Amino acid sequence: MTRFVTVMQGCDNFCSFCVVPIVRGREISRPSVEVLDEVRDLATKGVREITLIGQNVNSYGNGMPAS
Repeated sequence: MTRFVTVMQGCDNFCSFCVVPIVRGREISRPSVEVLDEVRDLATKGVREITLIGQNVNSYGNGMPAS
C-alpha cells in the first residue's frame, strides 16, 4: 500500500506561467514532527511506501525556526 504525505503547500516563485502562488498562497512548510507523526501513523496502518509531496519541496523548511 502506498500513500502521499504533503510536507508543504504554496509557492513563493511567482513564475510568469504559473498561478500556484495566487491560488494556493505563499509557501508554508509543515513542522517535521507533524509530518513524522503522520508517517508513523500510516506505517502502523500497513502503508509500506510513502511519497513526500509539495509544490516546491526543494524549499521545504525555508522560513521555519531552526530546531
